[in-house]
Amino acid sequence: MSKFNHAMDLAFEVVTEYDDWYRCLQNEKGRVKQAILDRVEEIFSSNEYLEAISSFDSYELEDD
Repeated sequence: MSKFNHAMDLAFEVVTEYDDWYRCLQNEKGRVKQAILDRVEEIFSSNEYLEAISSFDSYELEDD
C-alpha cells in the first residue's frame, strides 16, 4: 500500500512587543505555542479547517 507525506501550513497571529517575528519566536515561545493551539481549536470547532490549512508539498514515501 502506498503512503504519502503532505507538508501543510496554517496561519496564525501573535501580538507581542517585538517588531521582528523571529525575535518574537525566540522570546515568546509560550505565547506562540498558545496561539497555534488556539488557532487549531478555532478552525476545527468552526469547521474552517478546509479553508484555513493549505499544502505546499506532497510526495510518495518509498517502501522500507
